Amino acid sequence: MYPKVSIATTLINAEDILVFFIKYHLAIGFEHIFLFFDNPNDKSIRKAEKFEKVTVIRNDDSLKNLWKMSPQYELMYYFRDQEVEARQVLNTDVALHLAMEMKLDWLLHIDIDELFYSPKQSVKEHFQDLIEKGVKSISYFNYEAVPEKFEINNFFRHITLFKKNFYLLSPEEKEKSESLTKNKANFFFQYANGKSAARVIKGLRASGTHFFYTDSMKAENFPLILHYPCCGFKHFLKKYQTLGNFSGQHFNTNYSTLLVHLKSRDVVMSGDLREIRDFYEKEIMIFTPEQIELLIKENLFCHITEPSRMEL
Repeated sequence: MYPKVSIATTLINAEDILVFFIKYHLAIGFEHIFLFFDNPNDKSIRKAEKFEKVTVIRNDDSLKNLWKMSPQYELMYYFRDQEVEARQVLNTDVALHLAMEMKLDWLLHIDIDELFYSPKQSVKEHFQDLIEKGVKSISYFNYEAVPEKFEINNFFRHITLFKKNFYLLSPEEKEKSESLTKNKANFFFQYANGKSAARVIKGLRASGTHFFYTDSMKAENFPLILHYPCCGFKHFLKKYQTLGNFSGQHFNTNYSTLLVHLKSRDVVMSGDLREIRDFYEKEIMIFTPEQIELLIKENLFCHITEPSRMEL
C-alpha cells in the first residue's frame, strides 16, 4: 500500500488560485491538505471547506491553543506578529501533530503560490521509493516563475515560463546567467534553497519554512517546487500591502539577500500607484521577449506546461 502524503500551507489573499492549488495537489496523489488561514474571516474559507480531504484551520484562539503543543512555542510565539515565518513554523508543527493523529505518512510544507511538480513518477511512487531507501526528509529545489504579462489572475493557469534554480546550473551556465541577467540577486527574486517534506514521526518539528529537524537528502533534479512569486501586478500589490511595513530584519537578523523583497516593501508603502506600477514593470518584469528567447536557448529558462494544462 502506498504512503499517505499531506501538505501544510499558511495562506492569505488566495481567492484567485486556492481551488486550483487544492484540486491540483489532490489530483496528483496527495491524500490531505492542511490549510492555515492567517485571516480567520477569509472569504475563500468557504471554498476550501467544500473539499473532504482539506482541513481548514483559522488563525484564532483555537489555533493559538494548538500552537502550545509545538516544542518551539515560546520562541516562535514571541515573534508571531512581526514574522510570518514564526506562524508558519508553529502551523507546521500543528500539522505534524494532526497528520500523526490521522495516520498520514509524510508532510510537505509549501506556500499557496507553489506547486509540487513530479513529471517522472507519481507522488505515491516517489514517496514509496523514499520509504524503501530509508529517507526521513527530502528537500526539493525550486524553479521561479517568470511573469510575461502585467495582469494575471490565476498564475497557475497562465504562466509556463520558469527560471531554473541557480544551484542546479553548471559552472558555465552560472557564468552565463550572471552575464545575461542584471546580477545573481535578480536571477531569483525570492528564495532558492527549496522546500522540504518529512516522514511524520513523533518528535519531528519544522526548521524554519524550508526544512525539518531531521536527517535530510536533496532531490537531484526532480521532483521540483514550482514557485510563482509576485506573478501579476494585482498579486504583487496585494502581497506587499498585506505584509505592510515589515522589518528589514529576519528574527532580529538583518536581511543579507532578497533586496527586491525590501525594495518592493518600500515602493508599495509609498502609496504612489504610478510609481508602484513603474517599479513592477522595471524590477519584476525585467526580461524582454528577446532576452527570454536567449535565456531559454542557453538552458537558463524553460517552459513547464503540464500544470497549466491539467483538467481540474
